[in-house]
Formats: sequence, C-alpha cells, structure tokens
Amino acid sequence: MADTARILTVRKEIIDRMITTSVWKEECPVPVARLSLVETPYIDFEGKEHDDGEVIVLDVLAQPIAALFTRLFAAGFPINKIRPLHEYSGNDDLSMQDNNTSCFCFRNIQGTSTVSVHSYGVALDINPLQNPYLTIEEEQGMIAAHPNGGWRYINRHNKKPGMVEEIVPLLSEHGLFEWGGRWTTPVDYQHFQTPRWLAELLAVLTTDDGRALLTAAVAQREKLSAAPSGDRVQALIDLYCRHKTEFFDKWLEYII
Repeated sequence: MADTARILTVRKEIIDRMITTSVWKEECPVPVARLSLVETPYIDFEGKEHDDGEVIVLDVLAQPIAALFTRLFAAGFPINKIRPLHEYSGNDDLSMQDNNTSCFCFRNIQGTSTVSVHSYGVALDINPLQNPYLTIEEEQGMIAAHPNGGWRYINRHNKKPGMVEEIVPLLSEHGLFEWGGRWTTPVDYQHFQTPRWLAELLAVLTTDDGRALLTAAVAQREKLSAAPSGDRVQALIDLYCRHKTEFFDKWLEYII
C-alpha cells in the first residue's frame, strides 16, 4: 500500500456523476476543469489501513491537501472514511451521518442563500461524528448536534480519537487556516477552510498564480484574521486583471 497521497485528474465518469447528482452545476463558482482528485491512504478507528480515500478539491489546494493527508496517515490520525459527495447524491446530511470526510460540493450554507466555501473546493469536513456541527437556539437556550450521535463529543476537553483539536495547526499550515470550531454560532468543529475572500480570489486567478497567492497567504496567516469586505475583494480582482505584478505587490495591503 502506498503511504503517500496522489493527485489525479478527475475522471470523466466521476464528472458525469457529479453533474447528475448536482454536486457540480454550471453556476458553480469554479469550473469543473479546475477540480483535482486526491487519492489518499488513511487509517480507520480500528487501526486498519485503507488505500481508497478520495477527496475532490480546487486544483490550487491539491498539493497541500495531498501533503496534509500524507502527514495524517503517517501520524496515525484516525479517519472513518474519505469519499466524494457524489456518492451521497450531494446530500451533506447523509455524508455526515456516515461520518464521512469530504471537501467539494456545490451547495448553500444551511438555512441561507449564501454559497458555501465547499463550492470552491477549499473547505474540508473531517470526521463529522467526532467533530459535530452545533446549531444554537438562542431563545430556548438549546444546542443541537449534527450528525445524530455528535452530542457525545460536545465536551471538547474530554479528548477522544478523531477529534480535530490536535491537528488544527497542521490544517492551518496546509492552507485551511479558518476553523469552524472557533465560530460563535453555529459552531462547526469538523469544518476547515481557506477564508471566503481567499476562495473568491483563487477562483479567478490562474492555477499557478493561485498557488503563489495561497503560499503567500499561509505565510501571512496570523495577520489575516479579519475578513475584508466584498468591495476590497473585487478591487483586488480588478487589480489582478489589470496588472498581475502590482497585484502580488499590494494584495496584503487590501486585506489587513
């Protein structure tokens, strides 16, 4: 069994299933040609090694994600399974109930009309059962854990295998430096992403320029906690379209 992840072209039969299941649509913010398939080994909760992990990501993030899963495998971090969302007909609830680790899926944030960062292929959900998504009913003072059974893992001080706190710095090093476990409401322990403003830029930049920007953003990630406004992001996009060199000289000034 190979002990490193591989980056592959998304096969036609997978693309066809993604389209059939609406995991990818024409209105998706990234074209299907910009997606890559990362094939990775992983270790499950019983210590068994698998070689069938598959995750679909934006091409810019493919190398960091391959390196990330290679390191998780070497460290023995347990993952229940890693399958693309078209195997769940694009239904995130089914994927969560199956405790599946996944990335790309064109969908809105639950209960909103805002496109999820998963739609850019730059968000990763890891072990949803051990790292539940928590919705908070403020008036009733109630917390609901998703998927079912996730309530067993609400106490994050009671460390259990597959919980992500120990790997948060590793995810950050590989481009996913926004963690839903730090959000106020909802709280999404399973969710890691590049910030939305960065996802919007990576969708516009060429693959090579996107890799350069992602590398620069990771190096400066401690300065990038505040999300810039939509106007600032659009100004950066306009600058990139006019003058690439000036864009790379000044992008940080627009963000912090």
